[in-house]
Amino acid sequence: MRKFDPWPVFFRREWNRNWPFLFGFAITGTIITKFSLGLTEAQEALSQDLLNELEQKTEKASQFPQRKKLDAQSFRERQPLHPPTPSTKSTSVNKDKMAGF
Repeated sequence: MRKFDPWPVFFRREWNRNWPFLFGFAITGTIITKFSLGLTEAQEALSQDLLNELEQKTEKASQFPQRKKLDAQSFRERQPLHPPTPSTKSTSVNKDKMAGF
């Protein structure tokens, strides 16, 4: 009696499940390869210049000091952004009105 071989069953099930992804990756890779191989030397040099410029900008940005995280004490000591506004209602007037009831 022949031994059962699970490979064809497994392969068929996995192929039916995964073929769209495999084709998508193949098509995407082909498109990326086609576009990158189609660059002229001038375009390639320009793209390298742009990459170098981007690296310089990120280096300049990293030279700025990093913001410190506020702890509870420094948060309480921090100046408010807006000064407090005076209240229009007086508490004594409200107490007098309530005393009449």
